[in-house]
Amino acid sequence: LTVVSRHAVPMLPISLANSIAARSGAPVLRYIADAQVLGLEGLWRKLCAGQLPARCTKQWYFESFCGVAAAEFQQMRLDELGADAHIRVHLNGFVKPYDVVATLAAFPDTRARFPE
Repeated sequence: LTVVSRHAVPMLPISLANSIAARSGAPVLRYIADAQVLGLEGLWRKLCAGQLPARCTKQWYFESFCGVAAAEFQQMRLDELGADAHIRVHLNGFVKPYDVVATLAAFPDTRARFPE
């Protein structure tokens, strides 16, 4: 059994996955980049539907995944956006690619490169 701590997963720019996928032309990287965006769109819809904990607000979402500071969030009136908003155009923040790190940890050759 291999366990990946949340502390082992770095914060990476959302745009990085898209950039790597575009340059490499590798279908699996394109899949990972698309899955990342689809996951964040799904998270937005759940947030708007009230299906997330109270600490997960629209401002939190925009600060975390869109790189928008609190003042800018208020100024742009982003709290008025609903579940039907085209949120993809706003995604410009950071993510922790847990799935990628967990997948890499599943391969013995990769796992051997990291200390216990």
